[in-house]
Amino acid sequence: MVLSTKVSIISSLRKGLPRISVFMFLLCCSCKQNKLDVNVSNIKLSVDCKRFDYDLFSLRCPVEAAGINTLRNKYGNFVDRFGANIIKIGSPESPSYAANLSNFLSDNDMRTVYGDVKSQYPNTDELNKELTDAFKHYKYYFPNKTIPQVVTYVSGFNYAIVADDTTLGIGLDMYLGADYKYYQLMQLPKYRTALMRKERIAIDALKSWISTEFEADITKTDLLSQIIHEGKIMYALDALFPAAHDSLKMGYSKKQNDWAKVSEAQIWAYFIDKKLLFSTNYGENMKFLNDAPFTSGLPRDSPPKIGVWLGWQIVRAYMNTKSDISLEALFTEKDAQKILSQSKYKPAK
Repeated sequence: MVLSTKVSIISSLRKGLPRISVFMFLLCCSCKQNKLDVNVSNIKLSVDCKRFDYDLFSLRCPVEAAGINTLRNKYGNFVDRFGANIIKIGSPESPSYAANLSNFLSDNDMRTVYGDVKSQYPNTDELNKELTDAFKHYKYYFPNKTIPQVVTYVSGFNYAIVADDTTLGIGLDMYLGADYKYYQLMQLPKYRTALMRKERIAIDALKSWISTEFEADITKTDLLSQIIHEGKIMYALDALFPAAHDSLKMGYSKKQNDWAKVSEAQIWAYFIDKKLLFSTNYGENMKFLNDAPFTSGLPRDSPPKIGVWLGWQIVRAYMNTKSDISLEALFTEKDAQKILSQSKYKPAK
């Protein structure tokens, strides 16, 4: 009986898009107003990315202590973190640090990559504008939270985004386009390189910042708690990027996004039928949370991270029923079962 139910669910997931009246679709869209599209014009805030990549690659090789100190005076602890955690050459106090940094800066491939970063990102004017608008929304919803200093760097293809208490770092070498030659040479999978493009920088940066500000409770290992936490972060992106398309926020193609929307009822039925919400199996749960070509257990044309997408829809439903709850209050609510119950989430078949 369980097997036949699973087959039925998977079969229904494979069905194509239903035909919807264009007129009715447009009519429904026109009636909806985005309550998160708030006016932030009176918030005085400006983000201006500091080009650590420029300053770093401007150092003469071999690197001397004076050059390192100049960087530390301008960028503070980020210099230490860059060496120890991003390119992994140790602390500036290490006797081998200067030599290791010189090797990194004089490497022919790194010089080429840095040149490509300079060519594609000669300035950060467009990114500054996107981040300023996003952080104005962030300040609107979280008035007492810190607005970080934003710096750009070249990571040697190690980290796209890093964040600590006061600094948000962006590795521009991780956003050189899906067809970038070094991504091809490294044989990175297409589902990853599809996300390594300019349009994703601000979304990725704010998502990482929110994730460090509102960390998951590691004691709650059930899938429901995990997808609700991820859903909160995605809902925060709704608030910070009210004009952004869902596909951009999830990192989906239009086809993947359409698949998820049309299959929502079947996805929910699959999670309920398999009792997935109560699973504490880390390996199994990660199949629904991690990036991949598709979500394991679902058809191959399904998008990845379907658990994240599902948690997002539940949190959206919850916030639609709780007009008096602020975004900040959403993150303080730790009872995932309560959020699910009060959301009255029930996707239409």
